[in-house]
Amino acid sequence: MNYLISARALTMLNALALCMLSACGGGGSSATNPGLPPAPTPTVFFSVGGTIVGLGNTTGLTLVNGAETLPVSANATSFIFANKVAQNGAYDVKMGSQPAGATCSMSNATGAEVVADIQTIAINCVPEPRSSPYLVSTFAGDDGQTLVDGVGAAARFNAPLGMAKDSAGNFYVIDANTIRKISSLGAVSTLAGGINSGFVDGAGSVAQFSAPRSLAVDVAGNVYVADSLNHAIRKISPAGVVSTLSTGFNYPSGIAIDSAGNLYVADGNANTIHKITPTGEVSTLAGDGIRGHVDAAGTAARFTQPVGVTVDSSGNVYVTESSDVRKITPSGIVSTVAGNSQGPGHVDGIGSAARFDYLGEITIDGAGNLYVADQNSVRKISPGAAVSTVVGSNGFNFGNGVVTSELLHSPSGLVSDGAGNILVADSQNRLILQISSAGIVKTLAGQGPSNGYVEAIGTFARFYEPRGVATDAMGNVYVADSINNVLRKITPLGAVTSLAGSGRFGSVDATGAAAQFQSLGHLAADNIGNVYAVDNGLIRKISPTGVVTTLQQGYFAKGVAVDSAGTLYFSSDTSVLKRTPDGVVSKLADGFGNPCGLAVDGSGYVYVADYDKNVIFKVSPQGQVSTLAGGSRGLMDGVGTAAMFSHPIAVAVNNAGDVYVTGDALSPHGLGSYFGGAVRKITISGVVTTIAGDGTYGHVDAQGSNARFNFPNAIAVDTFGNLYVADDSAVRKIAPQ
Repeated sequence: MNYLISARALTMLNALALCMLSACGGGGSSATNPGLPPAPTPTVFFSVGGTIVGLGNTTGLTLVNGAETLPVSANATSFIFANKVAQNGAYDVKMGSQPAGATCSMSNATGAEVVADIQTIAINCVPEPRSSPYLVSTFAGDDGQTLVDGVGAAARFNAPLGMAKDSAGNFYVIDANTIRKISSLGAVSTLAGGINSGFVDGAGSVAQFSAPRSLAVDVAGNVYVADSLNHAIRKISPAGVVSTLSTGFNYPSGIAIDSAGNLYVADGNANTIHKITPTGEVSTLAGDGIRGHVDAAGTAARFTQPVGVTVDSSGNVYVTESSDVRKITPSGIVSTVAGNSQGPGHVDGIGSAARFDYLGEITIDGAGNLYVADQNSVRKISPGAAVSTVVGSNGFNFGNGVVTSELLHSPSGLVSDGAGNILVADSQNRLILQISSAGIVKTLAGQGPSNGYVEAIGTFARFYEPRGVATDAMGNVYVADSINNVLRKITPLGAVTSLAGSGRFGSVDATGAAAQFQSLGHLAADNIGNVYAVDNGLIRKISPTGVVTTLQQGYFAKGVAVDSAGTLYFSSDTSVLKRTPDGVVSKLADGFGNPCGLAVDGSGYVYVADYDKNVIFKVSPQGQVSTLAGGSRGLMDGVGTAAMFSHPIAVAVNNAGDVYVTGDALSPHGLGSYFGGAVRKITISGVVTTIAGDGTYGHVDAQGSNARFNFPNAIAVDTFGNLYVADDSAVRKIAPQ
């Protein structure tokens, strides 16, 4: 029997067979055709953004990420880019342009392997330092280191060094990086230079020097300067225009000029004496550049860091080294006049029998006598090489403004006035002295250092290293005059009086001058005029009438603060302690590095300046510690831990909760210590700005960062928002403008 199967039926049978095979796994095939690609995974994109602090109403900030530029509007507190970043991609946000009147910094701005929206980029904006609305002035006392022009004692010097005289009877003095002029009548003016160091030619204050060491004047009134750190010889015209005469020296320290206009330069680190002709030709008069002590001719001779140089009418050049005086004839023959290279001493004698402590500048009078600055004395060398002491003594003596035959402090520049007198730049006493042929000393110009004890008004008063300052509700300022061991009071009009202590060292509870202190430090004052002082680890209380009592001992307190209820807070070791009005002491918080200064606000929060950790901490009334700002060493404004401090010493807080910090010294002063400083402000939200100073050293009354501090170590704020800073030997006032 024949069966006929249609094509349609055959197709259906084939399909059924395939389904059966598939259901049983026959043939090793799968349900998916192996020739087709897998379905693609969709790409995920994430946004990039963050927060902005402190921008305010300033404009002009733009941010850039890749090809996208994002303008940021004024008062913005956050930002987000329109273009997103693919998952596992990278972002790198940069500052396109800064806003006008502010400087912004950025953190967490770069990253990769993005797996979520980026919201962690932080931008901190702070006002430019020059826009600081705070004016610094000297409220009381005077550090004596300001560059003040005036007549006689009205003038101020910073650190007068080298001196020279012209044919008209004017004297010229190096004062820090400034060249000052003293007329024959004692009027002091500034010829060229200023506070800042640099290497700039120009007229007057436009010019800059860097540690000039010595001066010489020619017959036309041109002044020549050995500009040591610039390794150059500079020329100042009578009109004060500075130009560079010659470079290529190695720390030139002494300079002199002969009657023919030749300059002689003691090139300190090169151990040579150079000669510069009026046409500018430089040659070596003596020395081969190798350190040593060899008397010989020309370059066969050797010197050891020559310092001062002078020349007589016959063209002989005299040079000081640390412990001897050398002579160079016009033909270059070198010999030793007095002293020797065997080391320091203070012995009057003839020639090599004499000893010198540490020689500096040298000058010569009309009779051929040499005069040398020798550490803290002035010595005379006769034409017969007899060495005698004219004024001063050996060793380190601190005159502190009292000049007698035994008290000079680092005399440096010397010059003969042609009338038998020697003028001396007494560097650390900050005076220009005149020494007669009979050894009588008088002050020609300057006021001397400010250290002292004088009750007067304003800048006529004197302190000796004030270490604490506080204000009361009546506007009085209290000062811990540490070396004088007296608690001083300054009225709102600037009148300075003594509230307690008389300068005697001790620990005596009594009234007024009968009380004794050991080493007054940080202060705090309550609303009714009681003052609390840290005194060599003790806490002393001084009533408004000057009655002194010892409140606390046994903890070696460092900083102190008092709240409106009369509760005291003081730091000791690594802790902050609390003392109730009834005398109960408890530990508020611990774990600090060196809690130096304290302040307390109206809500009972305590602020701690941690000197070692460079942090300003905030401690709640319950003892919880948080970081308000800082955490690493430096001087950088910012927000919270992005800001940097340099050994903060003291803090104060106003009624609005703004915290003020002082310290931040950046100028090295040997043995790891620092001078200089700044005053910083921290808002409640942790925004840090510098309101006065820039960390460098000086005493300059000015606005904002143009001001300078010597060693600001205490700070207080009054009810009007004025700040008072104990700075070296003065009390400075910082007033909002």
